[in-house]
Amino acid sequence: MSTAGRFDNTSVTNATNASAYGHHHGPIMNSNHGWEPARQAAARATNQKAPPILLADVSGNNAPPMPGAPLSTINSGVCDIVVDSTDIMCGTVFQAGNQQQVSLRRHCRQQHPGALTNPTTSNVTTAATVAGTNALRLWVRSGGWRDAHYVHEPGVGPVGGWLDTFATEMETLAANDATFAYLYGTRFHRADIRNPRKRRRSVEQVEKECRPSRPKGWEFL
Repeated sequence: MSTAGRFDNTSVTNATNASAYGHHHGPIMNSNHGWEPARQAAARATNQKAPPILLADVSGNNAPPMPGAPLSTINSGVCDIVVDSTDIMCGTVFQAGNQQQVSLRRHCRQQHPGALTNPTTSNVTTAATVAGTNALRLWVRSGGWRDAHYVHEPGVGPVGGWLDTFATEMETLAANDATFAYLYGTRFHRADIRNPRKRRRSVEQVEKECRPSRPKGWEFL
């Protein structure tokens, strides 16, 4: 399959999120927004520091009042949990590696309890991988990833991950394929990324760069 064919085909166009395997990217609505597990709530009620949220705190008899959303193992590597009523998502990034999914789910359990269903222990199938990568290709191709709103700017997402790779490949393709560029545009990385390979700047760095410069000696005025 040609490079264009990897991103411009009916399987990508018809990809769904969530698929039968769960969500692959955001927005993921948190049906238990504001909920706190009983053990943590009890600690806060007595002015104690709330303990870390364990899997047992959100399972069985301690399960949240509403079902969480299923998250596929083939996902963006970014926390795509919606955190308010305007579809703004969290944006915390988890770099690719053996512990990526463990770290992502731990973060969601601690910061967005009840948002996700508990993970399964089944192996990732070829069908799940195909469904997930096609959904992520469409997320990037449609501009959804580029234009999504996050509390924490995720930059390119996990460096070398699905989103970073697909956005870079599509920008290269658009630069050399006029038809693809006409259909889908030329920019697929997020809007504030000038060089996708540069290290992502912190919020504090961005704010500092945006402040107006002051003349030397201003502090004595």
